[in-house]
Amino acid sequence: MRTASHALAASLVVLGSLSLAGCGQPVAPAAPSTPATSPPAQPEPTASLTPEPTAAADGWHAFETQDGAMRMRLPDGWSVEDRSAMEASEMYNTGPRWLNDLIVLDQDGNAMLSYEEAYGDDSSVCAEWQPADIEVAVDPYSPSMRDAAQDAGMPPEVQVRSDIQQLLDWDGERDVPTGDWAVSLDMLAAVPSSAECEWDGWEAEVWAGSRLAMVRAIADEPADDGTGRQIVIRGEQEARAWFASDEAATLVDVLSTVQFTGAPLLDTAP
Repeated sequence: MRTASHALAASLVVLGSLSLAGCGQPVAPAAPSTPATSPPAQPEPTASLTPEPTAAADGWHAFETQDGAMRMRLPDGWSVEDRSAMEASEMYNTGPRWLNDLIVLDQDGNAMLSYEEAYGDDSSVCAEWQPADIEVAVDPYSPSMRDAAQDAGMPPEVQVRSDIQQLLDWDGERDVPTGDWAVSLDMLAAVPSSAECEWDGWEAEVWAGSRLAMVRAIADEPADDGTGRQIVIRGEQEARAWFASDEAATLVDVLSTVQFTGAPLLDTAP
């Protein structure tokens, strides 16, 4: 559980408040045919969280994955726990290949973000997303990667988006509110509406060239049962206030520096 020294006390990961309807659709192609080359104007709720162009340059340091597939900048004192390894995929009958698996830690060693990679996926959840407290357009693609991908209608529009969900417990007859709320902050890729899915939505698996990437804010420790890293805050007002906290603003800044290079999957460890 996050300590009192943080902007808000929180424990446990990131949920989306989704109305799910099981529709399969391609993930990689799910992007506008002409991606925006510069971020659009941000919604009013996110204005205070949008960093100045030089905000992430002062006192921050660069990080790059061992295989060079992803780069980001981190505040002074922050570090990365690298759990990357060779992974095979039975579903795609491929591998093993090197896939990055990282936990970003703050200066006190608290887990702040997770970064995970996966082989390409040919389906996604058809879900209707509600307007978010934080909606910040980001461009995680290097210029060479973007130029090479545009002819194929890639890469997708990407945003850092928040979500909030009331947590419920089943009392044997009905769901009862617990008083806790789960907040999330993810890097998400746009999924335009189609014949298979009536909604414009957002996908947690972001196209990263030779792989998919999942980047999200997480709580310091997993739940007591060892599962999940939901950020859980007591009370809706307190949970919504987290989106305006210094902690959330710093996480948006960090996520805004993520850049995919288009490096190929490696068949040996780097």
